[in-house]
Amino acid sequence: MTLIILLVLGGVVATYNPPQMTTERVIELIPVGDVANLNAWIYKNIRYAKDVDSDDQWKNAWQTITEGEGDCEDRAAVGIAVISKWDGWKAHMVVISRKTITGRRVRHAVCGYESPDGRRGIIDGKVIESKDWGGVFEQTYYDEAEFVDSRGNKLNITGWTR
Repeated sequence: MTLIILLVLGGVVATYNPPQMTTERVIELIPVGDVANLNAWIYKNIRYAKDVDSDDQWKNAWQTITEGEGDCEDRAAVGIAVISKWDGWKAHMVVISRKTITGRRVRHAVCGYESPDGRRGIIDGKVIESKDWGGVFEQTYYDEAEFVDSRGNKLNITGWTR
């Protein structure tokens, strides 16, 4: 989404296109380790939008930032892209799920992270806070989690337990 501002300079109308937001620019804006600020940035700048068709389209961070919208895994991709650039930090796509009253499983993609000192948590770009890893299960109805790659394929990552 490009914003065009018209300026009148001595009777001449000029246009100005502000620089496009990029993954690199977001990395520059968010201080290293400030997961709460990163989550808030995603919440405020990436509008939640369901995929148009019935197929789940997974966008990368650049596409999501450029378009300014995406669903849960697209927002998680932005968190992963930023956190992965922080020295000593790790980030993964995590799909958490819970059973509804009808027995159907509801899935939600989040960015799971680990800091250099071993602190683990998630950001989901949905609420303006981040949760520690244990809080995901203690403070919500989610009861399962699996790590996936950028295409939704299951990964075998050990050491993360409830």
